Amino acid sequence: MFKQHMYKHRRIIYAIYKRYVIAHQNSIIYLLILFCGGILCGTLLINYFSSDEIVNLNSYLVSIPNDIENMRNYFTQQVFINSLIITLLMICGYSLFAIPLISFIIFTKGLQIGFSCCVYLSVYDVRGIIAIIILLIPQVVFELLAYLVIGICSVETSIVVLKSVNSSSMISLTSLMRSSLNYLLFTFILIVISFFIKCNYYYITSLVLDLLA
Repeated sequence: MFKQHMYKHRRIIYAIYKRYVIAHQNSIIYLLILFCGGILCGTLLINYFSSDEIVNLNSYLVSIPNDIENMRNYFTQQVFINSLIITLLMICGYSLFAIPLISFIIFTKGLQIGFSCCVYLSVYDVRGIIAIIILLIPQVVFELLAYLVIGICSVETSIVVLKSVNSSSMISLTSLMRSSLNYLLFTFILIVISFFIKCNYYYITSLVLDLLA
């Protein structure tokens, strides 16, 4: 009975995921191309830094406040800043500036991740792959997903507004606002999860770095 219940839930989740991907496939492909291009540029950027600079950058990448008070401040600050950025991106979706702005942000996210991966590989050699899998990916996956989701929402909203302006037709702002607010709430949850993981990853980070050293 439990297995049937779980199987039913998996089918529902898969159906929702499939419907979402099909409905937004053009925006998803566009943003993923930008993201992959950012990763590629990030891997090339590492060549312009010296060994000492790479070591210093590695120290910066793994630096997270290790006491509870500073960790709370870090969590609150990062959640506020990223929530503000996401809200502004959603608002920009109702203008014609959303597409270049979202493109830039997604590209820079890829650039940061690609550069961070190369820093880990330069400092820890092959063991850097372990650092990427255990340290980097769990900390960035939810944040990246949040920006991709709000990016898709803003890009498609901007396209609807642009088509409406060109054709002089009316659009349903109520429907657009309702959809945007649903996406916004979902991305807020992802941002909170992302930085909760980052703040509570300090002990795992210390342990993994000690093993890799």
